[in-house]
Amino acid sequence: GNVLEVSYALPGYLATGVSSDIVVTFTPKANEDIETYIDMLAETGPFRIPVRCLTKKAACGCSCGDTLDFGPGVTLGESSSRAFTLTNDGAL
Repeated sequence: GNVLEVSYALPGYLATGVSSDIVVTFTPKANEDIETYIDMLAETGPFRIPVRCLTKKAACGCSCGDTLDFGPGVTLGESSSRAFTLTNDGAL
């Protein structure tokens, strides 16, 4: 089914400098990202308005950067420990 509902009042001819309100309502039916277009038609031809509807996502980061580095010099039979902070700056 449709997850986007577009509603507007047709203004007739839309002259230069005139605007008209369009309301787009997004009602997700599945937990997935959607990328689509709203097709419009002008006197000069068709055009598209891109629409992106993205799901909430975790955005995890580590205070250690991209790599948890134990450095050189840890030999067989020894151990080395590193502490780091894990953060989630996302929506979940």
